[in-house]
Amino acid sequence: MDISNGHGLETIHPEDVLLVCPIEGIYLAARALLKAGDQIVVPCPAYQSLFEVGKSIGCTVQMWNFEDKADTGEIGFNIDTLRKLVTSKTKLIVANFPHNPTGALVSQDEWSELIELCRLHDCYLFSDEMYRGLEHEAGTKLPAACQLYDNAISLSGVSKTLNLPGLRIGWLVTKNPNILHALQHLKDYTTICPPAPSEILALMGLRQQEAILARNKHTIEVNLAALECFIKRNRSTFEYSKPKAGSTVFIKVLNEDAYEFSERLVKEAGIMLLPSQVFLDTEKHVNRVRVGVGRKNVPEILDRLDEYLSH
Repeated sequence: MDISNGHGLETIHPEDVLLVCPIEGIYLAARALLKAGDQIVVPCPAYQSLFEVGKSIGCTVQMWNFEDKADTGEIGFNIDTLRKLVTSKTKLIVANFPHNPTGALVSQDEWSELIELCRLHDCYLFSDEMYRGLEHEAGTKLPAACQLYDNAISLSGVSKTLNLPGLRIGWLVTKNPNILHALQHLKDYTTICPPAPSEILALMGLRQQEAILARNKHTIEVNLAALECFIKRNRSTFEYSKPKAGSTVFIKVLNEDAYEFSERLVKEAGIMLLPSQVFLDTEKHVNRVRVGVGRKNVPEILDRLDEYLSH
């Protein structure tokens, strides 16, 4: 009940929820829904397992690439582009909003269009909602996919929004009993059940989530302000568009390969950024790095990076 009530899942019942380790949830869903030869559509860039598990099964993966909006410079995902990728052979659409690593967020209307697209093609929807609750503007939080569509599975957990990644506690939610049964059956061969201490600590976090979310959102706001100042000081090296949600930013690296820059940075300055190659499964070259803005020491790290770049 704490999961249902705490995440605004008014139409969801405890029996619709399966506790998992978050990455386990991605694996279980892919194994339950997909078979060799199926077609899936995945946002790009993406958390690696969102497309790699499907590839390992033998699925054809269509990448829904992000776009830089010409009018605002924001990173976004175009629903019309998604429509062109979905065919009668599409078995699963993967969504991830708020998006990791870009911080992109579709509008309420676009989210409704995506759900209707799934209905039209009678395909499954796997919605990675690990950053849901970390929207930067009031009124932009999307309804959970599992509330809107019976063939949807929502993945969430305490790792991102509540800053409790060490507990390894997440959950899959679906109103489709056949999907849930398949997930439960497969889980007997993975972790069977979560560790009880993690469950108790996660429960404590969920019951204090309003205070924790307020703290985390404030930390992100302070860090984004520091990052914007840093980008202005280093505009010949980086290009930046402000994210709409989440605790990650996808920054363009100018005049140097992002992977080589990231390797050099971690070796010489002890600062780790994730280059775009980690998230991409496409020939499209995107020279960017992911910067996390969820920790309190981000301004300190930016000062160190400033010092490194000045030499």
